[in-house]
Amino acid sequence: DLVRFVRLQEVAERARRHLVSAPEDAAAWYWQAYALGRYSQGISVAKALAQGLGTKVKVALETTIKLAPKHADAHIALGAFHAEVIDKVGSLLGKTQGASKATGLALYQQALKLTPASAISAMTTVAISVTATRRALSWPNTGRRSNGTSMCTSA
Repeated sequence: DLVRFVRLQEVAERARRHLVSAPEDAAAWYWQAYALGRYSQGISVAKALAQGLGTKVKVALETTIKLAPKHADAHIALGAFHAEVIDKVGSLLGKTQGASKATGLALYQQALKLTPASAISAMTTVAISVTATRRALSWPNTGRRSNGTSMCTSA
């Protein structure tokens, strides 16, 4: 994992240096966000937020989308940022990081419009459908069968 963390930091730093001379390069903004985001997941999202990495990831992805509005991966990544921040620190603290459920969902939906035939779009559609169905039918999200056994083990 140490080698992975070092490489992610190197990618983020290379992107940062490149952006000094090419601030309109959407791909560099995206790769900076990607590297910082993966690094942040490795050290824990809460720790990364405390170090200010969340803001850097969010700004880099927002800049990517501003420069390349049809960059579906950036929409997905920014939607995932919103979802992950809220999942890790909750909606109230998530707001301090600029994260919201509504924005995250809107970003996922925009990505689906941009790339409806992609695998990630199909998986996102299923996840959104399952979540909406669970809420509509008031199904608990317990991961348990009706007989009380875990769905992760054999019955």
